[in-house]
Amino acid sequence: MLSLKSNLPCVHLVPKNVEVLSICLHNFRNIYRGECSEACKQRRREFENEIKAHRRDSKCKDERLARAELEMQSLIQYKDSQNDNELLLSAISSLRDKNSHLENGLKAETRIKLDLFSALGEAKRQLEIRESKSNANT
Repeated sequence: MLSLKSNLPCVHLVPKNVEVLSICLHNFRNIYRGECSEACKQRRREFENEIKAHRRDSKCKDERLARAELEMQSLIQYKDSQNDNELLLSAISSLRDKNSHLENGLKAETRIKLDLFSALGEAKRQLEIRESKSNANT
C-alpha cells in the first residue's frame, strides 16, 4: 500500500482508497511533525483534498445506493401486487365461467318448465273439451 522511497522530506505514497489515504496522511503527519518542506506541505494538502473528494464521492454513492434500495423495495411491492392482481383476475375469470354455466343451465330449465306448463295447459284444455262434450251428451 505504502512505499517509502527514502527518508527525504517528500515521501512517495501510492494511495488505493480513502482508508489508505487516511493512513498516508496520518503517517505523513507522524513522520514529519511540521518539519516538512513546502513541497511536502503541498502534497499533504493534496492528499487532504483527495480524501475530502473521496469522502464526498463515498457519501454520494451511499445516497445513490439507499435510493436504489428504496426503488428496489418499491418494485418488489409492485411485483407482489401484480401477482395478487393476476390471482384476482384469474378468480374473476373462473367465477364468470361458472356464472355463465349456471345461466345456461337456468335458461334450459326455464325452457323445459315453459314446455311443461304449455303441455299442462294443453292437457287441461283437452280435458275441459272432453268434459264439456261429455256433459253435452248427457
